Amino acid sequence: MGSNQRPEWEKAKWGMLLNLPFHEKNREFLVDMKKIVPEDERRWDREKKKWWISDAYLDEVDQLLFHYFETQGHGRDQ
Repeated sequence: MGSNQRPEWEKAKWGMLLNLPFHEKNREFLVDMKKIVPEDERRWDREKKKWWISDAYLDEVDQLLFHYFETQGHGRDQ
C-alpha cells in the first residue's frame, strides 16, 4: 500500500484486485459492497489479502470507494 493509506486497484484476470487500508470505514464499506456486488462477482483472496471484483461491478465499487474514501479510479478504461 502507498503511504497515503488509500484503497488501491491492481489489474487481475476478468476484474481487478482491491487493496483496502486498515481503517474503521472498511467495515461499513464492505457491508455496502457485499450488498451491491453479488457473491459470485467478488472474492476475498486470502493469499494476497485483497478483494477480487468482477469487471461487471468495477464502476459501482468505484462509486462506493469515492463515498467512503474520497478516492476512485480503477483505471480499467483509463
